[in-house]
Amino acid sequence: MYMVEASADWLLELDEYMQECAANGLVRYTDKDRSPGEFLEDVLIESNQDCIPQHRVPCKTYFCIDSGNIVGTIRERIGENETIVHSIGHVGYETRPSARNRGVAQFMLAWLKGHGNLSSYIVTCCADNHPSIHVIEHCGGRWINDVEHPDVGTIRRYILHA
Repeated sequence: MYMVEASADWLLELDEYMQECAANGLVRYTDKDRSPGEFLEDVLIESNQDCIPQHRVPCKTYFCIDSGNIVGTIRERIGENETIVHSIGHVGYETRPSARNRGVAQFMLAWLKGHGNLSSYIVTCCADNHPSIHVIEHCGGRWINDVEHPDVGTIRRYILHA
């Protein structure tokens, strides 16, 4: 496995990835009116501070590649605001459903820890998401606290030092 920054070079593979993720209910990929090209354009815009609203921070997206396929994505939010600190954290990731239980999430988070733009990250997950808890803790994440979120319930917050 290896990591690449999101780019149009992976558009065909992104289409397959998005279809599988959407079919398995991953909300980020369920907008049927948005093509992979439009999705990728939004991802690239999100990475540029000059193109996003002032209340947002840049967000870089990386693809995890295995045997020529995208098997996971990880997003690095570079900066802080109230939403990042108290809810979503600096990191978001998901693993292609057919690639689960193969260490993809752990590989991506460990990679970001060593190659990312920040010296420490707040990483969050739902308190009942035991696979993510395992990944975060295995990568060295230290539990900060649990907070209640009106939409998703209890969120577990961790600090992960690079």
